[in-house]
Amino acid sequence: MKILFIDHRSPKIGSTRIWVHNLHHWLCQLGIEAALNDTEDLARYDVVILGKGVGSLQWVDRIESENPSALIGWVNPSIDPSLVDSETRRRNERIDFLLVGSVEERDFRLQFKREIFIFPLIERLYTGWKEHTD
Repeated sequence: MKILFIDHRSPKIGSTRIWVHNLHHWLCQLGIEAALNDTEDLARYDVVILGKGVGSLQWVDRIESENPSALIGWVNPSIDPSLVDSETRRRNERIDFLLVGSVEERDFRLQFKREIFIFPLIERLYTGWKEHTD
């Protein structure tokens, strides 16, 4: 399985750092082929995950056009039912799954999408391994 993350924002932004850069790192550590922002050949990937600020309908159109079989994910979308316009509704219908950081976020977004994965908001720099020497 090949996974592409698309988010050109700075890693100084928490959602980009944790859900894109850290998740990319963990997947690579597990031996899963994952790439960051390699948008030249979308047909190479089985899964394309759009960062929090990247989930535009134009990206969804491009991914579906260049790779109709790819699954499309979206990181922690800002969804306010009172602000959901027709473009947002069309995009939500075409996204295959969401990534969120907690059970509470998942529970709220279940009204918009059933396919949701939880990836906890734990910084990679705080996940050191303990080594017992005794």
